[in-house]
Formats: sequence, C-alpha cells, structure tokens
Amino acid sequence: MRRVREKVGAAGVSSLGVDLEGCVFPQAHPFSFEEGSMNIIREYPPNINEIRKSFPVKGKSVIFAWGEDIYNPNGVQIPKHLIAHEAVHMARQRAFVINLHGAIWEGITDASREKGVWDWWNCYINDIKFRFDEELPAHQAEYLWFLQNGAHRPERRRAISEISRRLAGPLYGRLISKSAAKEMLEMCHKWRDHVIPKEDA
Repeated sequence: MRRVREKVGAAGVSSLGVDLEGCVFPQAHPFSFEEGSMNIIREYPPNINEIRKSFPVKGKSVIFAWGEDIYNPNGVQIPKHLIAHEAVHMARQRAFVINLHGAIWEGITDASREKGVWDWWNCYINDIKFRFDEELPAHQAEYLWFLQNGAHRPERRRAISEISRRLAGPLYGRLISKSAAKEMLEMCHKWRDHVIPKEDA
C-alpha cells in the first residue's frame, strides 16, 4: 500500500480513532495539512487486524492515533476538533511509553517507542477501564476545542450532543450512557480558559 505522509500544523490536547462518518460538523474549520508535528499516514495502522476483531470499524472512515502519527486510511479531511481529540491520544501514548521505560522520550529508541505504542493499544483493546480512561479526556478535549474557538450556543449544543453520543456509542463498546457522557463533557466549561489557548483567527 502506498505510504503518504503529510504534516499537520498544530498541537492540540489527542486511538481507536474517530468515526468521521458519524461526525455532524462539516462546517467545523477543516484542518489544513501544513508544516507541524503530526504525521498523517494514508493507510491502516499496524494492528488493524486486532482492531477489527474487537471494534466495528470495517467500512467506516475511522482515523487512528499511533505514537507521532495519525493513520487516515481513507484520506478524509480531518476537522480541527478531531485533531484535538487525537492529539490527546498521542500525548497519552507518549506518556505511557515514557512510564514503561522510566526515561525521557528522547532517551527511548524508535524500536522501543513502537513496541510501547503496541502495548498501549493492547491495553486499549483488552481493558475496558483503560479504554474509557483514554477516551474520556480525548472527547473532553474535542468539546473544549469548540468552547475555546468561538462556537455559538447552538453549535455548542450540537457538539456536546454528538460527542457524548459517540463516547457512549458502539464504536468504543458502549462504555457509558449518553447522559453520563454529556455530564462529564460539561465539566469542560470550568476549564475553557485554562487548558488550551484559543487559536488565532
């Protein structure tokens, strides 16, 4: 399969990826691929067979975080709020690897980093509590993006409804009810001015 890398020019706060066909925000400022710190790879992640055995991703436009890369097999345009979601996964994968090795990131070999991401994914697939603990902050970061980038009240309502629906949905194994997911996302209102700087217009 042809491997194409593009650069994404931003750092948000970032797995099983996001189902873009379930996203109802086509107006949400799609992200331009510019020089930056995230690689976009137009193919499936290395463990796609294991993912397909556990999650209903076949035939869907799903993106996946893997270390410093985002796998985007269908080459779909990724809006900025989903970049924020994936950036949380990427940051937490990195922290997971650092924790495994007890060393700073720069002191860990590429092979060890890659194995560490595999280990993260094994935990994600097989441990439902681990999966929820990874998905909650990613979905919160996604909603926080709307709060901090000028979304009006109707757009915020649509956002929290859609994001809570996905967090509670079958893609992740129905980890939580939609009402509980919405309540946890609403915690973001307390953080909006303290966590992610608002982007320049």
